[in-house]
Amino acid sequence: MIEVSSLAKTVLHETLRSCGVLPINGLRLSQGEEGFILALDYPGPKDRVIEDREETVLIVDQELESEIGDAFIDVREIDDRAELVITRRA
Repeated sequence: MIEVSSLAKTVLHETLRSCGVLPINGLRLSQGEEGFILALDYPGPKDRVIEDREETVLIVDQELESEIGDAFIDVREIDDRAELVITRRA
């Protein structure tokens, strides 16, 4: 199962709302050619929805979550900017 830190949820929430995204929409975690990517989307019936303040922030397809396994999403500060990082748990 993927867990998301409180800080990461807050960063995602604030980013989405500052861009005027509707509360039902969030960022979908997908597998790209060079790693994981986030893209604006809305949840479907086979998705796990992660919320912050009762609003969608992250959408994960249940199959992808099974493939990833136990993981943790957090925020790392690098050169005065915030970056999301995914750490897989052994």
